[in-house]
Amino acid sequence: MIPDENPLKLGLRAIQDLTDYATSYRYPSPKGRIKTPPSNAAFERDAGAVQAALEEAARRFGVDLNKPEAPARSAGPIR
Repeated sequence: MIPDENPLKLGLRAIQDLTDYATSYRYPSPKGRIKTPPSNAAFERDAGAVQAALEEAARRFGVDLNKPEAPARSAGPIR
């Protein structure tokens, strides 16, 4: 639902498959099955993509990830 012109969309698209894991324990399949965990290589790849997306969002909003209580320097739309 993020507009195509949003520069964060590409990074978020790289991690969109993680929604399956985010909801797996909350909403098991109709047969009660839980999604198979990712391989170590897939986990490392996805963790890197999550870190990259988070760092890009933090950079664009001016968030210092080392200061969790500090506000963003910009709350406006990303262009």
